[in-house]
Amino acid sequence: LVNDALMQAKSHGATSAQISIQKSAGFEVKVRLGEVDTISFNRDQGIDIEVYKNKRKGIASTSDLTEKSISAAVVIACDMASVTEED
Repeated sequence: LVNDALMQAKSHGATSAQISIQKSAGFEVKVRLGEVDTISFNRDQGIDIEVYKNKRKGIASTSDLTEKSISAAVVIACDMASVTEED
């Protein structure tokens, strides 16, 4: 996923890009007065896309890791980099 996003960023004119992807899962158990009160499970995921077009930066992220959603986020980041002020 990350390699594809980098290739897309380059094809949209990015001179450099940084992409990070994260996934996590966990349980939480709450105990009250020696008895299990609640049990919960969570699963999180996301991708952060930061692109530069020369000295202009655009950032986008999504928690949807489908190709379509990642492609849309890359386009948004690249479009933002086209219109922002230089760093």
